[in-house]
Amino acid sequence: MYKFISVLLLTIVMNNLRAQAESTISTQFQWMIGTWEISIGEEKIVEVWTSPHPDTLKGYSCLKYGDNTDTLELISITMKNGIIAYGAKVIGENGGEIVYFPFVGYQDGWFVFQNLTHDYPTHIAYMRTNENTLDAYISGNGNSEPARFRYTKSDS
Repeated sequence: MYKFISVLLLTIVMNNLRAQAESTISTQFQWMIGTWEISIGEEKIVEVWTSPHPDTLKGYSCLKYGDNTDTLELISITMKNGIIAYGAKVIGENGGEIVYFPFVGYQDGWFVFQNLTHDYPTHIAYMRTNENTLDAYISGNGNSEPARFRYTKSDS
């Protein structure tokens, strides 16, 4: 009986911790949902985020030019092995596999994800500058400067 109660309590605690982590995704990253754009002349880099499930954000980034659209990567923020993680499946790289970057925290306004075993990038971060601006950066192996991106919220 004692063993049954112990297992039951452990299960309840674990489910509660998972629920807290999942609600963290919903509350901490909900502001990212929408379409974000960077205009570069006639081209646009577009990042689109949706929330198909309360504990998951899914999206993609693409390059739009003229009537053409090239998908660059499929992205997500979800639970991976009990940890919030950013997933990126870059078209034509990493053998078509998703690379995960565990969430390491909130630093100076940035939501930071890190995977030190990945070649480049090793860090991905997002910040909501204001209601219509999302900043992102990627950085890597120390041999290059971080790449920074400033997206503007789009109506499309």
